[in-house]
Amino acid sequence: MAVTRRAVERRLGVDPDRLITYFFVCDKCWDRHPMSELNDLQSPACTIAGCDGTLYKLKEISNQKTKRVPAKLLPTMKLESCIRRLLARPGKYQMLRRSLRHIDDHDPDASPLALPPPDSLLDAFPNGDVRLRDISDGCGLRSLAADLVRKRVPKEESGDRVKDTPKEGRQRTRRFISLPCGLVLMINIDWFQPMKKSGHGQHSTGAIYVMLANNSGALRFLPAEMFLVAILPGPDEPTTEQLNKVIQPLVDELLRLYNGVDMPVHGMDGKQCIHCALYMNISDLPASRKISGMRGHTSEEWMCTWCKMTMASLTHSRCFDPAGFSLRSDWRYLKYAYHSQHLSDAQKKEVWEKRGVQWSELDRLPGWMPSVNSPLDLLHGGFLAFVKHIIRVIWIKYGLLNARRGDSSSPLQRFEDALSSIVWPSDVSRVPSKEDGKIPHRQAPLPRSSTNASKELTRLEALYNSRRVKDMQARRAEGMATDEDVRDAIENPVAMDRSVSAHYDHTLSALTALRAWSQRDISPNEAQRAEHHYVAACKGWASIHALLTPYFHLLGHTTAIILRYGPLPSFWLFGCERANGKLTKFRTNNRDGGELEATLMRCWTKTQLVHELLQTHADVSELDRDAYNELKECIDGEGSKSKLGVHQALVDMLAARAAEQLNTPSPGIPAFRLSPQSKAIRLQKLGLYNLAFEYVRELWKDTVHLVPLSSVPNWRDGEEAFGDLHVRSYHYVCVNGRQFGAYNSFHGRGRSNVFIDGRQATRVQRILRIEHVRAQGAAQSETLSTTVAVVSRFRSDPRLPMMPWDTRGVDPGIYTWLADDEAFASFEIIPVERLTGHFALMPIPLGRDAPWSSAWATISTDRWGQEPEPIVDFDDNIWAE
Repeated sequence: MAVTRRAVERRLGVDPDRLITYFFVCDKCWDRHPMSELNDLQSPACTIAGCDGTLYKLKEISNQKTKRVPAKLLPTMKLESCIRRLLARPGKYQMLRRSLRHIDDHDPDASPLALPPPDSLLDAFPNGDVRLRDISDGCGLRSLAADLVRKRVPKEESGDRVKDTPKEGRQRTRRFISLPCGLVLMINIDWFQPMKKSGHGQHSTGAIYVMLANNSGALRFLPAEMFLVAILPGPDEPTTEQLNKVIQPLVDELLRLYNGVDMPVHGMDGKQCIHCALYMNISDLPASRKISGMRGHTSEEWMCTWCKMTMASLTHSRCFDPAGFSLRSDWRYLKYAYHSQHLSDAQKKEVWEKRGVQWSELDRLPGWMPSVNSPLDLLHGGFLAFVKHIIRVIWIKYGLLNARRGDSSSPLQRFEDALSSIVWPSDVSRVPSKEDGKIPHRQAPLPRSSTNASKELTRLEALYNSRRVKDMQARRAEGMATDEDVRDAIENPVAMDRSVSAHYDHTLSALTALRAWSQRDISPNEAQRAEHHYVAACKGWASIHALLTPYFHLLGHTTAIILRYGPLPSFWLFGCERANGKLTKFRTNNRDGGELEATLMRCWTKTQLVHELLQTHADVSELDRDAYNELKECIDGEGSKSKLGVHQALVDMLAARAAEQLNTPSPGIPAFRLSPQSKAIRLQKLGLYNLAFEYVRELWKDTVHLVPLSSVPNWRDGEEAFGDLHVRSYHYVCVNGRQFGAYNSFHGRGRSNVFIDGRQATRVQRILRIEHVRAQGAAQSETLSTTVAVVSRFRSDPRLPMMPWDTRGVDPGIYTWLADDEAFASFEIIPVERLTGHFALMPIPLGRDAPWSSAWATISTDRWGQEPEPIVDFDDNIWAE
């Protein structure tokens, strides 16, 4: 009987140290050494010539003895071992091998050859209305090739000196997803703060994750499906040169896996050949540029790695028109990256400044393109950087919300009041911002010259004018401007137009585009329509001299990214950020030098191993059931926070475990799921009996002839009375992965504002499960049941005034309805399958000429598709005077 924690973990196969590989690295150059060399070194000095770093320190232990402690400890996980464990899960191999194949690949006559990249991404979509729902729908996978070899070639063979060629003996390359099992990988690297305080101030720990694009969107970013292949020790972030030494073993593995490795698969007798290809770098922009060896986005000449727009061009409208972008060549990046490998430090710096690139270990991978394969992340680039600049800089720092003479309250206060008045769905944690009420056409007043706001405004305008002069000089060099234009830009600085209505119009257009691009289901035509809104907004801001950041230009490439890689939610970084948050919740000793990072790696690995243990032994005996449930709660983050909670559950499970049967078939996933809590209700007491009776009588008319309770004395043969003794009310219902609540329930009220049938706004009053027990002797004696929602529709009126967002049709996802007492129609009962999405509710004050003092605006928070046309049925009674 195993009684120690380590013995239990080893017996159950959840000991993380058997899978983790530890290295110690130099604290200056990050040169990597295996732990077996620690005691063989002659001195703690780094073994790299010219480096003054330290490899280890001496630590005094008991009996006046000392031991060597690494200066920096680097815990890593072999990617191949992660994939082997994944393939040991029941049914995983079959799911992975068929998930990414495009519908054309299911045609036996379809060519297995990789397609060349199209001249225009739109050429890959003859039908512009085709739905893009996942990574597999983008055109990039069709060009992802197998059987390639990357090598340097003479100038006569390629001017770029680097070329991907088919393996020896092959004339053309196969499409990677046509292989028996081709795993398409995505890599993410990010830094986070695992502890609040450190002796070095802020402590940044890095994490490198690898995800499978073969997994569906619902599984792709679950912690159990993500591979944590390395945790980078803090307290500082490494440079690209240092990072190369960390990822070199990972790239070696990727090269080996690209060529194919035989691995055992659950449920199959022989080993299967598994191929892997790195397809995307989905890190945030600074980390993405670092691991790819590219210049940062604040560089003057290399702000954009996809096209040739510069930082200074942000002052001109051409910077935001994708039709005029001159795209850069990834092969040129690779040419100078390979060239810089063996140069001196001074020569490397020259290549870095003039060519915008340095060597990255990822450049060794066949098919890898450092720029194209690093799409922009909408989470950081759009929601955090882009929207933040609009609100904090354009609206607030530029003083557009300054108080005006004669106003009873400042516009900024009214702005805050408008935000606080919005009723958001309960799952929304942070709110976007939008101007409320009537937008004045007059100029916003300037701040007083003695205030900090005035100094900040002066700084912003000086920065804008310096960029404007640089851009004019660059345009003169290209023959697009004259000396007089340059002189005018120097002598006559400009200030931003302070028209509030113009800025509001541009803000609404930009956020409309951002909303459309962030949908989980989008077509090429819809992406282009969003681009039209976005280009109009950015060109408008450029024409009134607003200071814009690089993200405003980079988002101009979003439509191309969607066409190549599918909808942005398929690979945005919410899942990776959530994984970082999971790491910060693990308990550590807060020691630097890599000890903290090693603890995080062990905790993450152990959590995955326990998950795999539970998945393998899902069918346990009654003796194990309590231990099994407790263990599952612990790895899901719902169990006891005691340090011994997981360990004690492991001991109990080992002690009482009986013979398990494997491969229990999983039950089918229902169309909806009700809350665990419910209560019995009486429809008659709630005044819902007649409504429910009419609904179920029509629903079950082909099965039973129902009559109301009031006609019980006059029953006829074959009739059955519909009673209300078998009705239960629930807090919420989950339909297609979305949770909808009941307004009459405290736990469901926060999600009771719901769209039905597209964009008809309603309030869900109750969620009911109605059952009818058949009479004895009936031909079919089963119990009939249905799950319904009692809803009240929002009412509209053609006399409601036109709102600013109405000019953009349905794209903004904002609709206007009557408010307060006139808002709701009478109750009706509908099946829960008609619930389609959530919305936020915002009161809108109306002008004096309107019949009402206020209205309600519903702001769609649905991200599952583009906005449908709203269904509005006007009540005939509203025309009565």
